[in-house]
Amino acid sequence: EQTASRTTTLEIGEHISREDYFFSLGTETYLMPASIKATERLRAQGAKVIRMIYDVIPVSQPQWVLEESCREFGNAMRLALPSCDLLLTISDYSRKDIISYARKEHIVHPPIVPVRLGDALQNRTIGLELQQDSPDPPSRPFFLCIGTVEPRKNHRLLYDCWRRLSSSHQERCPDLICIGAHHHMSKQLIYEITHDPLTKTKITLLQDIDDVQLGWYFDH
Repeated sequence: EQTASRTTTLEIGEHISREDYFFSLGTETYLMPASIKATERLRAQGAKVIRMIYDVIPVSQPQWVLEESCREFGNAMRLALPSCDLLLTISDYSRKDIISYARKEHIVHPPIVPVRLGDALQNRTIGLELQQDSPDPPSRPFFLCIGTVEPRKNHRLLYDCWRRLSSSHQERCPDLICIGAHHHMSKQLIYEITHDPLTKTKITLLQDIDDVQLGWYFDH
């Protein structure tokens, strides 16, 4: 409601100060192209626009995304990069990727500054046992992998490794627990993991794990 109210006010000519900043987390740049025109209006009135772009994977590694997503992302970047005063990204690697992409596409971009993402699990008790409605705790030693099951996370390498471990060490092979959502491009890999006699009892795929449960897995 506040956003709608402020938008209405801007439409009737509210003055924007040069001390005003608009911070975009980036998703709407990709999913809502009209947001770029909106920020251009703010800049025209004196405001500064700061955008966050996590990475340019859809255009730097197009084999990992749908063709439509690659095209839409590229169109958004060609409009978004020149239309802001500062870019934030999540790593120096991403910063270099954005610069390389902009140079290749002849796109002018503002200064790019990497920032660190939050990476601490808060408000949990060390050694907290799993809740009653949680999955049964593993009974065997295990390795832990956190991340969406998708091609760029390279779960296929882990699958291949665990096939070899299971074949050569059998019951001495530790379990592998993968926690993360399932990407639509990994359906075949997930099917292989869950139906392969060598891995279906050694690799566990978990989704919808909350921070308390995740803390338990890290602790153990």
